[in-house]
Amino acid sequence: MSVNRNDEVSLSDRYVLLLQNAIKESRELRAQVATREEERQESDSKMERLLNRVEELCEKVSCTESNSSGGRKKGKRTASVKVPSQCRNDFRKMYKALKQNSDFVGFSFEGG
Repeated sequence: MSVNRNDEVSLSDRYVLLLQNAIKESRELRAQVATREEERQESDSKMERLLNRVEELCEKVSCTESNSSGGRKKGKRTASVKVPSQCRNDFRKMYKALKQNSDFVGFSFEGG
């Protein structure tokens, strides 16, 4: 089986075309990778700035809370919590038992 000169040239031309295509694709992929890396770096820097801003705001809020008088807001009070009657009754029984002890100092339920 003999291979003539034209087949050899044709085969080498195919290899050259294949290599050129591989080089072209490689360059395109490298450009895409570089673009994505730039986007990632921008995103990282934005996230870093955001994190710093959040930390600053947290510090301001904590300073504001510590500087406020007693930590209570002035204004309308919220409604009191309704304690279930069974809990109230159990607590009263326990309190009456404690009150019988002479060492116990507490308050009286009789008023109000």
